[in-house]
Amino acid sequence: MLSLVLTTSMVLAQDPVVEQDSTKTGFVMGDIEMPNPQSIESIYTYDPKTDRYIYTETVGTFTINYPTILTPEEYQDLVFKENLKSYYKNKIDAFEGKKDNADAQQKNLLPEFYVNSGFFESIFGGNTIEVSRADS
Repeated sequence: MLSLVLTTSMVLAQDPVVEQDSTKTGFVMGDIEMPNPQSIESIYTYDPKTDRYIYTETVGTFTINYPTILTPEEYQDLVFKENLKSYYKNKIDAFEGKKDNADAQQKNLLPEFYVNSGFFESIFGGNTIEVSRADS
C-alpha cells in the first residue's frame, strides 16, 4: 500500500519588540545653542612641524576638550565661513537698527559703485556713485 502524506508547516514569527523612547514626542523641538562662558578660551594655534592648525578650548591652564586638528585648507574654509556669517549678521543687525551706533552701520548697507569713465567723471565730478537710504 502506498500512502502519501502531505504536511504543511507554518512558522509564525513575532516581530521583535521595539521599545519606544519616552522622550520622543513625534516632532522636533530644535537644538538649543548657548555661547560659551567668558571663562572658556578658544584658541587656534599653528604647528609648523605638522603643517596643521590645532583648536583647543581651555579654562585657565586646563584643556576641557580634545583638540581639533585642521589642515590649512580646512582652517581657511572655516575662517571664510565664520567671516561670512559675521558679515551677514552685522548687515542684519544694521538693517534692524537695534544695536548701538545703528545709524553709522546703516550707511554701509548699500554699496558704492565705481564708474571707470572720463566722460562720467567730467559730468559728475567723480567716478563714484553713492546710494543712500531715504529716511521716512
